[in-house]
Amino acid sequence: MMDEQKPDEGGQHPGDVVRNVIERIGETLDTTAKTARLSLDIGALNARRNALFQEMGRKVYELYGKSLVRNASLLALCADVAEIDAQVAQKRAQIAELRGQRGKEAPVEEAEEELGIDEDPTAPPTSSDDLSDEEEREVRPPGDKKL
Repeated sequence: MMDEQKPDEGGQHPGDVVRNVIERIGETLDTTAKTARLSLDIGALNARRNALFQEMGRKVYELYGKSLVRNASLLALCADVAEIDAQVAQKRAQIAELRGQRGKEAPVEEAEEELGIDEDPTAPPTSSDDLSDEEEREVRPPGDKKL
């Protein structure tokens, strides 16, 4: 005689119950994955939106600097930003003053000169005009004349 599955008290076979639970788990996982993907998309869209708002604000502030903003709300906001800029400039001046005072008390190492992006300090001179007289004497053998 074959071993048949007997229905449980709810009238379902145990195999059907397991199958239903697995299907519900699969549906839940699928929904969770889709929700997570959509949430990531929303986050990326909000980041792009915020970047656009930031760029719009930058442009409005540039127009404010050219006296081209006439909207009262925007004028007030731009004036607030200008006040913050003034405070930042004042604090930077205080920092510079403090560093200047400190420099009088103790020697401060000089920072190396910052060069533009087109200049390469390690590149050899391209002509004798790029050498100082002293450098040229070091490079040229005695008796060799400039070209």
